[in-house]
Amino acid sequence: MNLTEDRVYSIANLILTRLREKGVSFLKDEGALKKEIRNSIFHYKGLDEEIDVFVRKKLDSQSRTVQSGGREWDVLYRKYYEEEMALRLSSRTP
Repeated sequence: MNLTEDRVYSIANLILTRLREKGVSFLKDEGALKKEIRNSIFHYKGLDEEIDVFVRKKLDSQSRTVQSGGREWDVLYRKYYEEEMALRLSSRTP
């Protein structure tokens, strides 16, 4: 995921605007809410990058060579990525 800092700020502003339109914004300090939204986006962006590296290494280390970019590689990448994301998200404490 290639998000610039400016793009993340724009996304945070859009989310905050939508929350305000829906009447969901609970915090009086919208600046704090916007900061939390940005922090969450940056966290998941980093998590996405970590998992991508992990899955690529896992695919490279298999005893049987799987051709990068092929259908089997894509299916395995998606499977391993989803498994690792679910594992990491379930191990997070709220």
